[in-house]
Amino acid sequence: MPSSELTEFESKQIPMGIKCIVGNLNLSTEQRAKLNAALVAPHIRHTTIVAVLKDWGIEVNAQSVSHHRRGVRGEANGCKCQL
Repeated sequence: MPSSELTEFESKQIPMGIKCIVGNLNLSTEQRAKLNAALVAPHIRHTTIVAVLKDWGIEVNAQSVSHHRRGVRGEANGCKCQL
């Protein structure tokens, strides 16, 4: 099939993967900076990030943090949200 016949299919944007929760959290500028630093720090576990977020009054699960973190680090199967 010629490419012109596929234009509608090629240009259609479909959201892929799970909806990002972590990238859309309502955080102060200071909290966002701390979270971003923790996300790229390899020695901080994603479960620890979840615990700190819970201390801040934010309920989020470890799977969401792990998925978002992979995206921030540029790893495979990571979140594609815009920070």
